[in-house]
Amino acid sequence: MSTGSANARLTGGDTPLQPKLPSAVAAPAALPEPFYFGETGMRLFGCYHRPQGACRRGCAVLLCHPLGEEYTRFQRLYRQLTRRLSAAGFPVLRFDLSGCGDSEGDLETASVDQWVFDISTAIDETHRRGCVDQCCVLGLRLGGTLATMAAAQRGDVSGLVLWDPVVHGVAYLRELHEMQRAMLSTAHVRPSNRRSKVLRTEALGYPLPDAMRAGLEALDLTAVRRQPAQRILVIESHTTVDQQGLAENLKQFGGAVTLQRRPEPQSWLWVEDVGRVLVPYRSLQMAVRWVSEAFP
Repeated sequence: MSTGSANARLTGGDTPLQPKLPSAVAAPAALPEPFYFGETGMRLFGCYHRPQGACRRGCAVLLCHPLGEEYTRFQRLYRQLTRRLSAAGFPVLRFDLSGCGDSEGDLETASVDQWVFDISTAIDETHRRGCVDQCCVLGLRLGGTLATMAAAQRGDVSGLVLWDPVVHGVAYLRELHEMQRAMLSTAHVRPSNRRSKVLRTEALGYPLPDAMRAGLEALDLTAVRRQPAQRILVIESHTTVDQQGLAENLKQFGGAVTLQRRPEPQSWLWVEDVGRVLVPYRSLQMAVRWVSEAFP
């Protein structure tokens, strides 16, 4: 058999063979659209995910990341949240706060007030890109706390998902301090004469300047005096923090508040091997289901 005949049989003449994908493989989701938005000099980096499927919801979802080491550790969780919400028909925007991730600014000069302003800016951008009147904000840990503060200032947020929000800043800083000690005890390079200073000015490898520490110490979600959203879901998966008091405080404003307890083992504890961190799928699926039911 000649070489030409062999090639002809392999390619079907002049037409190359096209590889066939298994029928069970779903079409890939649309790629996120990265962009910058916000004020000049403090531009925020965001990724917009268009709604997928036949059902397009009349509500968009804004995702607010946690900060510091938790931001890095739960990137995959946020990608999974985005994928599922987008597949359910929601326009989704996730973004980085000032001085975090790819947003402009310096973390050493960031502040709680600036981050609350950033979330409000992101809510406006979510409305604009999603072309919808309703917005549901989902925040994890400190991201949930800041989202509540921004929503209470605005008064126009339709839904709010608070996943293990930081209720009291003093307790949060104490927790960071304890995890910092645990990290330093197993670090390959340990500070000697600077140990006490490192414990105060850093949190798991991220800067914690005095101004930021003061802002975090002043946080108290039970002091919120205005309804932050019409519908609120509080997820308690961190078993050492009771969210009952926060839920009761939010109920006094007349909105629909749901508290769901879904214990997830070791969710927020620092671990030296990041590969041991698991995505808390039960809580993730519950959050997506609640948003889908609240905004059909």
